[in-house]
Amino acid sequence: MAKVKYKKLGRSKKKLCPAINWPFMVMRLIHVAITTAIVIIITLKNSELSNAMKMVDTSSVLYTGFYFGLLSVSFALYFITSFIDPGYVQDGDDNCNLTYNQHADEENYSYGTFCDIIKLIDSSLTTQPQQDPVPSENEEYKANDQQHTTRNKISKPIVPRRCGFCRTIQPIRAKHCADCKRCIRRWDHHCPWVANCIGERNHRFFWAFLLVESTLIIWTIRITWTSIMWKGNLSSTFGSHIINIFALVVLVFFMIISASLLCCHTVLIFSGKTTWEFVSHSRITYLKHLQEDQNPFDEGMLANVFNFLCRFKVRDWGALLNKGMQSANVNSNV
Repeated sequence: MAKVKYKKLGRSKKKLCPAINWPFMVMRLIHVAITTAIVIIITLKNSELSNAMKMVDTSSVLYTGFYFGLLSVSFALYFITSFIDPGYVQDGDDNCNLTYNQHADEENYSYGTFCDIIKLIDSSLTTQPQQDPVPSENEEYKANDQQHTTRNKISKPIVPRRCGFCRTIQPIRAKHCADCKRCIRRWDHHCPWVANCIGERNHRFFWAFLLVESTLIIWTIRITWTSIMWKGNLSSTFGSHIINIFALVVLVFFMIISASLLCCHTVLIFSGKTTWEFVSHSRITYLKHLQEDQNPFDEGMLANVFNFLCRFKVRDWGALLNKGMQSANVNSNV
């Protein structure tokens, strides 16, 4: 593995909020510009929305009010997700006397005594000359005892280490984001469109934004489709409604993305996983010794949904992990 050069950061030096970086601000402006442009197109052209805006009857007023209300909620959720603290790990969050890791991996965790585990693995891989092809009862007992000892070592409580990039102590499920240059609690992924990390404190707002945005896009696709007067000659239709057709193509593109993300994150919420844990299960230190279908953070579908949507306090994932590891260890011994 190639060594990475690290810039020393003082513990007393205040870190700037990544939300104010100009590349992130540009992404937010692009989102606002695209959304505003499409809304202007469907309001200026002859469409259901523009016709409803001209009417004063109850149904037209409700139609217009619901659409622009949904648009306002979408903007609000977008900026909340974009500007809120996703769960930055602060120095002093965990009062542990730990050693700085100068060779940072993506999974900055260790469990048990690392040297003891390496010795166990090394001893288990060392080829010994076989004097008797049939193992004796004493040898079988030693082999079973060694496997039991290895399981006990792996099932020890996981101890978080310092991040090799920003030197903060990483709680369980936290990860350093190269874009935000911070460690994020319960890191899911970095979303370039919202220009922020998706973590423990803003993941629910991100999911709500996907839900509202997908609904709004589907509604806008219907409005845009009905505003196009389709004629027998395709070239004449394209020439007279080129702006509407372009807006329709853009809407379909973003609808596919937002609906796909909504479905994926909904499944992850039900299972109690993050995108990072789902994709990198075999590379994460606290998960790679478990089977792919084993998730120590799964508390049941209803509990997962409730905790995701209604629990706003930061959780101690280490305690839940150790509990899940003990359960997995008991099941493996049965």
